[in-house]
Amino acid sequence: MSLSKSFLRNLIDVTIVILGTVTLQSQAQTLIPATANVHAVPDLASPTPLPDAPEPAATSTGVELGSGALRSERRAPTLGTRALHIFAYPGYGRLERRNNDLEQIQAVALVAERASSIFDGASTYIMLDTPYLPDAIRATEADKMLTLFGDRNKAGVLASGSVLELAYNGASVAIPHVLDRRLGRNVGDSARVATIFSSAILTAVHINLAIYNLKNTSKLMQSVKAVNGK
Repeated sequence: MSLSKSFLRNLIDVTIVILGTVTLQSQAQTLIPATANVHAVPDLASPTPLPDAPEPAATSTGVELGSGALRSERRAPTLGTRALHIFAYPGYGRLERRNNDLEQIQAVALVAERASSIFDGASTYIMLDTPYLPDAIRATEADKMLTLFGDRNKAGVLASGSVLELAYNGASVAIPHVLDRRLGRNVGDSARVATIFSSAILTAVHINLAIYNLKNTSKLMQSVKAVNGK
């Protein structure tokens, strides 16, 4: 009986140890996924938005601002700008307006040169419109490029001068644009500087010729009055 009792006690002890071991292992397996689930909870302080969170409003605002800037660049020209396009046709309207200081100076130079050329043409017309008398001083156009239809043909002289003026005005803008696209921005800017200087020189020449024509017109009228007084 003593042997059987000790055997039973040992068997009960072994059984208790085995059951305790199995219980501990099962509890450990259940704790590991729970710990993993705790670490898998998303960090609320992270800048990454949740899947259901709306997109930030800054993106739409940036798009609206960008479209507004594009609309401002494409806005229609003002009445004054249209008048300058017509007055300094065709070069003034072909300027790209890229916030380039040289193009702004060139625009002013084109307008000034066109105004001085009109002044020169008007004085030429007044001079050639004076009466021609055999014994009086004869008014003629000395520029060979303008006398294709005669040196006293007012329409021919003014038409020839207008064609040359339009050709220069357009070429002074078109040539720098071509050089800019073909050879680079530096070459185009150098050509713009050259056209600005040439426009300034032509402006001075037109003004001097206009003053010369007006002075000669007064002399011509004095000569005509002297002939008529005889």
